[in-house]
Order: sequence, then C-alpha cells, then structure tokens
Amino acid sequence: MLKAENKAYLKAMQDRVTPLIKWRLGLAGIVLAITGMMAAYIAMTQPRIVRNTTRSLAIAVLLVMMLLLAQLAAIAADRSTCWIGPHHSGGHDSVHRL
Repeated sequence: MLKAENKAYLKAMQDRVTPLIKWRLGLAGIVLAITGMMAAYIAMTQPRIVRNTTRSLAIAVLLVMMLLLAQLAAIAADRSTCWIGPHHSGGHDSVHRL
C-alpha cells in the first residue's frame, strides 16, 4: 500500500516540474549538510585522516560504496518476491514481505 501511495505521490510530483526540482534540491542540500557535518567531525576528532590524503580518499571511497550498496539493495528489494509466512490461497493477511 505504501508503494502505491509513493508511486502516486511521485507521479503527481512529476506533473509539476518546479516542486520536483525543489524536492531534489532539498534532498541534495540535506546530503551536503550531513556530509559537511561528518567532515567537520572527522577533522576535529581524527586530524591524522585529514593530513593523510590516502586515508581521506579511502574513507570517501568507502562512503560512496556504501551509498551504492544501499541503492542496489533498494533495487533488489523492489524486484524480489521473497515471502515469509504461510502460503495458502485464503485472503488472510498473515503473509508478510521482507
């Protein structure tokens, strides 16, 4: 049900280009703010990472890989048909999707 609501919401947003652009800019702003806060925290608590560019690059690569893995997991979850619970033809709501 939530997926259907989300799809309807996104379709309505696509009908209006300006709100969609604002939504994406807001999301990008949140990501940049979190990234800046994380960079400031690392710079204050672990100055060796800032001084050593190899360590900084390694952390950046790990963070990008983590984001990629999260996106791949989300794509895989949309395509999966893994179900847990009793499999019967009745209309009971006891079957839950992972």
